[in-house]
Amino acid sequence: MKLLVQSSQRHAKMRAHTATHLLHAELEKIFPMTKQAWSLVEEDYTRFDFVSDRALSVDEIKAIEESINWLIKWWFPVHVKEHSYDEAIALWAKAFFEEKYADTVRVVTVEWWEWSLVSIELCGGTHVSNTSHIGAFKIVQQEAVAAWTKRIVAVTWPWVTNEMQKITDKLASYANLLDVPVAQLDKKIEKILKEHKSMQESIESLQVKLLSTELEALWGTSNDAFDHVIEIPSALLSIGFKQIVGEAKKHFVNQSLLLRSAEWQFALVSGSDSFSVKERAQTKGLKWGWSDWLFQWKDTTILDH
Repeated sequence: MKLLVQSSQRHAKMRAHTATHLLHAELEKIFPMTKQAWSLVEEDYTRFDFVSDRALSVDEIKAIEESINWLIKWWFPVHVKEHSYDEAIALWAKAFFEEKYADTVRVVTVEWWEWSLVSIELCGGTHVSNTSHIGAFKIVQQEAVAAWTKRIVAVTWPWVTNEMQKITDKLASYANLLDVPVAQLDKKIEKILKEHKSMQESIESLQVKLLSTELEALWGTSNDAFDHVIEIPSALLSIGFKQIVGEAKKHFVNQSLLLRSAEWQFALVSGSDSFSVKERAQTKGLKWGWSDWLFQWKDTTILDH
């Protein structure tokens, strides 16, 4: 039986594998205490998990891509040498201490100059002999896979070309949808965002006026605990219960309020320093929080009070 190695597949994995080492080195510049959690290398594709308490910013992703593509452009050599394990550690080669290594290990280095290393790791995988063979590098996705573990997905040439074509096609589609040339797409989006902000402010202003009008009609009833017990109609809840409470305080100055809705939201508002809504909440058997003068929460029994 013969084992055949498919040359194109092998070289595609070599490109992705060496790019993974470069990515790891770049991440260490941003997160000095990070370490690799897991990685998967396929044909012109790498998925790299690393320890971090936050995701990369847009600028950090851009900086990583620029740095790795710069290394690709300038033909830096990749060397694979065998050392004893102790020698490799003395060279500051990255090792994953949860793994077991033989006495003799393979050390993969990417050299800037003879006296400066871009990357050095213990690795038994296959690599390109020169960074230029990677062709190109692009991060296409990042996500959180656990509280302290983040994932980066990246591709190398020729998948980079495919990804760039996808982006170009999307931009053309958006430009066509908005009926503008691609070159003017950013200005069109800025205009739409400004118009949206203006419309949102107008809507919020109208909502406040509507709320003010509705509150004038919602004097509610009084009882031995509150000056006003007001039922908030469901139609008003789209404004936001917190804003409703704020407007109610303006309308019913120095008066104690119990506002409640069919969605079990309620707020207790003190009308004066001598009135403690905390005491009233305890009397009504409501769960307590916040301050003596304002309490807002949800309780499935609120409509019974």
